[in-house]
Amino acid sequence: MKKNDLWRTPLELVSCYRSAIMGAAALMILLYHCWIKQNLQLWILPLVEARLVALGFIGVEMFLFLSGMGLTSAIDKYDSIWTFYAKRIRRMAPAYLFAVLLYTWRRGHGIKEYLMLATGYVHVTESITALLWYVPAAMILYAVFPLYHRFLTRAKHETVFTLNCIGVWMLLTLAFQDAVRSDLWVFLNRVPVFLLGVLAGRLRRTRQVTFSGAHWFGVVIAFVLGFEMTRMAAIGKITLFPEAVYSLEAAMMGIALVLLLALLCWLMEACAGLAGRALRLCVAALSQIGRFSLELYCIHQWLNGEIYRCLDGRMSTLMINAVTILCNLLAAWLLLGAQNALLKGIDNAAGAVRKKAS
Repeated sequence: MKKNDLWRTPLELVSCYRSAIMGAAALMILLYHCWIKQNLQLWILPLVEARLVALGFIGVEMFLFLSGMGLTSAIDKYDSIWTFYAKRIRRMAPAYLFAVLLYTWRRGHGIKEYLMLATGYVHVTESITALLWYVPAAMILYAVFPLYHRFLTRAKHETVFTLNCIGVWMLLTLAFQDAVRSDLWVFLNRVPVFLLGVLAGRLRRTRQVTFSGAHWFGVVIAFVLGFEMTRMAAIGKITLFPEAVYSLEAAMMGIALVLLLALLCWLMEACAGLAGRALRLCVAALSQIGRFSLELYCIHQWLNGEIYRCLDGRMSTLMINAVTILCNLLAAWLLLGAQNALLKGIDNAAGAVRKKAS
């Protein structure tokens, strides 16, 4: 399909701009955790600031949906399931282990505390929100994905199978709601988003899903409806299921936002002239951020605390926000470079050992 018609195939559009969407999601999470409210009494800026920053957690829904899509492509690239697991660990573990080291060092903890956080033991036994909950939660999803994928691919109707799994999930979470720790809702309520991402990945690989203008209008409606319902859930006025802002309305908004950002990136790259070049640079910048989005997530809360301790009272909160964003982006980029260099060195050393042994 020509790039001019790419808007008609939304899943191909998402795949094409996956890195840029991940970059946007990473920035949303960064602002959600690190932004210091400005209270600028100018036109509608206070309303925009409050709503955009407060709903930044939707970036997690976006990551889970994109992860589900990505895994369906990744699992068929490797000869064995162990290679699949090794690649996932290789990507997730270094940045996370480094971040845990920073946190334990800052808090004066020892090796025991480090190992309990690094292995996810504390997340399971005490609180999943203990530190960087998304990484151990994602590793759990990655661990069970190959089995789920096998059942999904053997189902007669993959869409029906996915919807049935989500329905069973709803029944189970309702049945065991009182027996599950409240902090686990942060993770459990987001599982359906991941399953829908897996389904989207399968649909992209097995058939061509096409959209018309009316379909995109429906996505806009879903986004606006999800936005308003999520906002109302955040202030305690309405929640569909079960009880928290991390619910189905957030999933609806997150998935719709993924589709709309993919379309927006396509529109930005389609623009001509000087404005078009500037917009294409924006898409490229988001794509670059998407490549180190994991590193940005792992390091941002620790680095934000350090920056705030150094700059609080020495400059305005607006300047602190600007310094925090720039320093986090630079640190995450450097961390990715260091991680890649380390892994390349390990691969070269292992290759030399195997060559010598043979």
